[in-house]
Formats: sequence, C-alpha cells, structure tokens
Amino acid sequence: MIQVLGSRTSPFVRRVRIVAAELGAPFELVDSTSESGQERLRAWSPLQKIPVARFGDEVVLDSHSIIDRLIAEYGYGPLRAADDLWPETRVAHVIDGALDAAINVFYLRRDGVGAEVPYLAKQEARVDRALAWLAEHWTPEELGLTEVMAITTLDWMRFRAVRPVAEVPRFAELLVRYADRPSFNSTRPGV
Repeated sequence: MIQVLGSRTSPFVRRVRIVAAELGAPFELVDSTSESGQERLRAWSPLQKIPVARFGDEVVLDSHSIIDRLIAEYGYGPLRAADDLWPETRVAHVIDGALDAAINVFYLRRDGVGAEVPYLAKQEARVDRALAWLAEHWTPEELGLTEVMAITTLDWMRFRAVRPVAEVPRFAELLVRYADRPSFNSTRPGV
C-alpha cells in the first residue's frame, strides 16, 4: 500500500491521487494537516512540502517524482503517454509556473497583502500570462499527464477564486469533460 502524505485541497496532491486511481495503484491518503501528519512530514521530507509518498521503505518527494514512480511501476494504464516529450514538457512547465504563482497570489492575499506590493502584482501577471499562453498554444488531447496537471491547476484556481478560469472556453470545456470521471470527481478540492 502506497502512503501519500498531503492535504485534500492541494492540487499537487490531487495530481498524485488522480494518477494513482487511474492506474489502480493501492494508496492511502495520510492527512498532512493533522498533528501526526505534520510529524510524518517533518520525518519524511527535508523540504516539508507535500505531497510525499512512501512506497514501502522508499520515500519519494514531489508530485512529478511520485507520478514517475507510479508509472514506472504500473505503466500508463488508461492515460495517454506523451507522443513527443518536449512539447508536453514545455506545457507542463507553464502549468506548474501558473500554479506556483497562483498559490503565491492566494497566500499573499489571504495574509492581507495588497496590489500595491510589486511581488503580488508580478505573481498575478505571471498567472495571467501563463493562462493566456496555454489558451493560445495548447490544445488538450485525450487524458494524459498534462491534462491531469491542467485540470487540477484550473480546478484549484477556481476553488480558491484566484482567477475566473471557467470563463475561458477552452478551460471550461476541459473542466467539464472530466468532471464526472471517478478519479476527478472523488478528488475535487476539499473532498
């Protein structure tokens, strides 16, 4: 049984949960927000960032590494394997950049930082540029890792009201396309 340490609202943890579910990998989500979860996080990860997974005695850090480990063990299953790695990698980096900036925006706003702070404005602009680039240059295909990354990112932005992503037709269609798929439906932010 794979133990995945993380929260039910983290888009990075959700990626891992979706891929594990799609591949039929047996896993247990260990709540990192509890006191015991925080203890495990300090013990398992020098970075104290989620997700962290334990495959038997092996601890794997970061959602990308965890997903790579899942695919190495279970294959791609129903997920589309990348035909050409480099274009997909570029898209993945843009998605991750948008998500990292959006997380900064969310926490800065929550802490009361206003638009007069240049760092917040820079992060908001980064989110907007990344989303505009994705809307113009990326066409989702059958469900693969970049689609999982995009959906979890967009859903988190919508959940945290960081950006009105559902107003972009391409993003709205993507969010609706997989909303009822069990791996997505059962892992919605907060579920």
